[in-house]
Amino acid sequence: MKLRLSRIVGSAFRAVRDSWLMIGVLLLLLVALDAAYRGQAMLRRTVTAWRTTAAPPHPYADSVWFQAYETEARASFLLRWEPYVYWRRVPFQGRLVNIDSAGRRRIVHPPDTRDPVRKVFFFGGSTAYGRFQRDSMTIPSCMAAYTSDRPGAPRLEVTNFGETGYVFTQEVIQLILELRRGSRPDAVVFYDGINDVVAAIQNGRAGLPQNERSRQTDFELGRVVHTWRGDVAADVRVLTALAIVAGKRLQFPRRLAELPRGRAGSTTALSRRLEEDVVSSYVATVGIVEALAQEYGFRALYIWQPTLSGSGKALTPFEKRLVDDMKDDGFQNDRVRMHRSVPPMLDSAMEPIVGERFVSLDGLFTGDSFPVYVDQIGHTTEYAVPIIVRAFWGQLSSILSVDTMPFSPRIGFCGGQFQ
Repeated sequence: MKLRLSRIVGSAFRAVRDSWLMIGVLLLLLVALDAAYRGQAMLRRTVTAWRTTAAPPHPYADSVWFQAYETEARASFLLRWEPYVYWRRVPFQGRLVNIDSAGRRRIVHPPDTRDPVRKVFFFGGSTAYGRFQRDSMTIPSCMAAYTSDRPGAPRLEVTNFGETGYVFTQEVIQLILELRRGSRPDAVVFYDGINDVVAAIQNGRAGLPQNERSRQTDFELGRVVHTWRGDVAADVRVLTALAIVAGKRLQFPRRLAELPRGRAGSTTALSRRLEEDVVSSYVATVGIVEALAQEYGFRALYIWQPTLSGSGKALTPFEKRLVDDMKDDGFQNDRVRMHRSVPPMLDSAMEPIVGERFVSLDGLFTGDSFPVYVDQIGHTTEYAVPIIVRAFWGQLSSILSVDTMPFSPRIGFCGGQFQ
């Protein structure tokens, strides 16, 4: 009896051992394949970089400050959890990029002690934050310099609430939080469009933040991993969830799973309904802001930002390459169509609600042959910043009762020098 039991135990042990060996070999094989896949991808990127040495130069190729800026931009791109709005940046100090303790980009205000002061809150995504622009050359900093050295004109105190990835609704929530803290702006500027379109295509409906599926995944994973239960079953679920997460980090299997879909497949069935959904969501959110404005005594300006996708500008060689690279990408094609169709719809919908306080910059750079766009997303060069501010300054000056003298900020403070 003991001998039989010993054989059974020995057979079970060998079966478990062999199973673990096979699992271990399979895992080693997957890791080896993944390492090989990552290695060839790195090699391809290197070869591509060699082959593109004769490609059109980057708009900042001759800018002596750009390499230092990129180093600071990467170092400052650290996010922390922020209730209600999901994320904001951690404080950072640099020469060209600075983030304060509240996660806001520094505004370079010209030395000015004049009264009265007009407080302006500026909201938006990374284009408002100032990606690819030094502190002194962001759109909000350029606004702050607009009235400098003008006798009789009020001084602008601008706060930049722009943050990477933010959509209109996140910005309104941020505004509500600021009002709850006791802040009282004279004017609020919303600079949007790019992120709201991307989020609508990602989610298949408008009005949600970007990558909302990732937030759902985070929530579901957190409920498993950070469970209050301490039983064995709960521990097994935790280990299983972590193993699944680790498995999803393998690039080779993920790439195999993506092959049947192909690169040109659209992420969503872009339709007239989705375009109308973007417009109706935007208009409804404007209604909320207008109610807040009436209650708290400010006026709002709404700006639909310019994009490469909807641009009629004379493309530089660099911009033409950006456009060409988008042609075979289904997601990018959806984005291009949306950026072309939504602005005229918004013009019609917003005019009876806020009149001239809605400004579409969709065709702002039509015919312009200077370097404006830095990437496919729609980030702009410092050259474009004074032009953008000038395009909506008339409406903002009307809100603030500021003299509409020609644009002539101090050199060094949005000084219009592209170098």
